[in-house]
Order: sequence, then structure tokens, then C-alpha cells
Amino acid sequence: MTSTALKRISTETLREIHARMTRIRAFESTFQEYFHALRRESAQSAGSRFAAFTYGDPLSGPALQGNLELSLGQETVAAAILPLRPGDYLAGTHRAHHHALAKGVEVEPLVAEMFGRATGLCGGRAGDFNVHDVEHGFENSPVVGQLMPVATGHALAAQLQGRDDVAMVAVGDGGINQGVFHESANLAGLWRLPLIFLLENNGYALSTSARMSSPIPHRLYTRAQAYGFPGVLVEDNDPLTLYEAATAAVDRARAGEGPTLIELRTDRLSGGFEGDKQGYRPAGALETAHARAALPRLSARLHEAGVLAAGEADDLLRRERARVAAAIAAANAAPWPDPHTATRGVFTETQEITA
Repeated sequence: MTSTALKRISTETLREIHARMTRIRAFESTFQEYFHALRRESAQSAGSRFAAFTYGDPLSGPALQGNLELSLGQETVAAAILPLRPGDYLAGTHRAHHHALAKGVEVEPLVAEMFGRATGLCGGRAGDFNVHDVEHGFENSPVVGQLMPVATGHALAAQLQGRDDVAMVAVGDGGINQGVFHESANLAGLWRLPLIFLLENNGYALSTSARMSSPIPHRLYTRAQAYGFPGVLVEDNDPLTLYEAATAAVDRARAGEGPTLIELRTDRLSGGFEGDKQGYRPAGALETAHARAALPRLSARLHEAGVLAAGEADDLLRRERARVAAAIAAANAAPWPDPHTATRGVFTETQEITA
């Protein structure tokens, strides 16, 4: 992390970057512990490795159903999202808790949505793979690459309507190999759209190394050149350099100067999904990634610079973890959606028109 960036960024912004990264780490680590505890309890009660629920009784299994994909280690991305305004659009990936929280989505309704409860962001219909929060301009999708053209559409709408809003879409080192990236990047470059591609290069598309899926795994940002707009590389999972790069890209987009591709070299400290044994990683790679994790390094730097008081980072992490734990308890106690509302948001309400 560069000392020059530390001097250029205001104290208020430094603290906000740290706070958002801490919230993400607290959210993910608390859920990881909770999820594993649920699975152990389920396996013990069912006498097997894991039983989701009894056939015909969907409420018989663990409170948190389905898969869980965490972004531990990728908290850094919060620094790229911070320059966005509430009215700007952000599209997350299937691994998107950190995107949502960084954009301002509140912890409690997000947790309730993960539990499928009526108090959730989408009334319990979405889980955490299909979250849509109009107030905070956020959505995500479980389909890899799906939202790149959607974000391109948001950017085009802002341009056509004369708004200075921007769109940002997160994509991984696997997703950027999808055809929709090239189609979206081509149109964004052609029409100089206010669009930012945020590439989180953690080196793995689930279990496939970037070295096996791209001929330029360490220079993916250079793909932007083919479409006539800048590509920027942020190395070492550095949140301060990322913040400055994202701020420049957002300012450029608002000024009508077109899109930017930002590649962040980051690390995924958990599996592609919880339960992933990560046998595809080289020996010692995960330990090395943990040793260079961005949040502890940022906390230490900010303490040295006098931005954080002694013990403040640990206190903040404890408070955020307590908030997530309370949200989990509230979600467990929250009501299930009313079955009669199942089609709400799927079909439009009809109204008889008389002459």
C-alpha cells in the first residue's frame, strides 16, 4: 500500500474505506462460522454428511438453505465502489455480499433475504444470488457475466437521458472470458458510455486457474485497449490505489469520456463455495494469501498514520460481527412469505378499462 496515496486521501475517506471493508469481513466471517455450525448439526441429526430437508417438508432442514459463496479477502473492492453515488447502478456477481454492502445495502434485510423471509430485501424471493435493491441501485445474478449487458444498458440510458449517472459492473477473471464482455465492451467503447468494468482477478474461476483459461492471465486489463478505452491495473490488493483508480474512472465517466476497465489483483481466502476443499491450489498458496490479506494491512497502516486509534479496528470488527449475529437471530425469528404473494413482481396487476 503506497504511502503517497495515504497522504492524498482524506482522513474521512480513509476511515470510510476501512469501515466498509471491516463490515464485509465481519459479515462473511460470521456467516462462514454460522453456516458450518448448521451443517455439522444437520449431519449429526440426520446421521449422514448433510441432509438439506425431508422430502415434502421444506421447513425441516437447516434455517439457511442452499449454497454459500463468500468473498473473504476480497473486501478491498469496497474502495472501488465508494466513489459511486446512490443513484449510480452497480451490478454484482454471484459472489456479491461485498458488492451489496459496499454499495450501502443494509445488513438486516440482506440477511433476512438470505433466509428467505418476508422481511428480506425481495420479500424472501431472491436468496442472496438474485438480490435487487432499487433504493441503493444494486442487483446481482447467479449467471456468470449476465449483468454486463444490463449495466451497459444502464449506462446507455443515463447517456440518452442526459444524466451524469454511471454504471459499474463487477466481473471475475472467469467471467471476463464470456462473450457478453466483448459485446458490452465493444458497445461501451463505441458509444463512449459511462460504464466501469470492475475486474476482481482472484486467480480462480471456481477451481479453474486463470492460467488455464486465459493466455494473458496477469494482463487482463489490456483487453480494454481493443475497444478504445483505458485499462488500469491495481496490484497487491491495494484498497488505496484502487480508490484513486475508481475515482478517476468515475470522474471520467461522468464527464462523458467513456468507460474504463479496472483490474484488481486480489485473493479469495475461502473456497469457491463453503465445503470446497480447494485441492486445486498449489501447496502453501492459501497460507501466503492469508499472510498478505488487505484488511489487517490497512488497519496497521491507518493506526501508524494516526487515522485509527489503538484497538479501534478490533472494536469495530466486534461491533460489526455483533450486528450480523443479531441480524441472523432476527431473520430466524422472522415470518415466511405469504404464499398468496408468490406471483407479486412476476405478473403485472390487471385493470379493466372501460370505454
